[in-house]
Amino acid sequence: MPSIFDGLIKRQVTESAPPIAHYELTPIGESVLPHMIQMKEWVGEYYSRIEESRREYDGKHIRV
Repeated sequence: MPSIFDGLIKRQVTESAPPIAHYELTPIGESVLPHMIQMKEWVGEYYSRIEESRREYDGKHIRV
């Protein structure tokens, strides 16, 4: 019997030794994919700036 916890992913367990779990996106899960792709692209574009900001902050606030 499939289980859907949060409405995004369906999980189906096949009773075997060892058990096998199969996962697939529900229609709601599929609807979030374009947003996740946009977030991945945004991170790719801004990651170096984020890392630079972290290093700058750490240099000012973290003392070893």
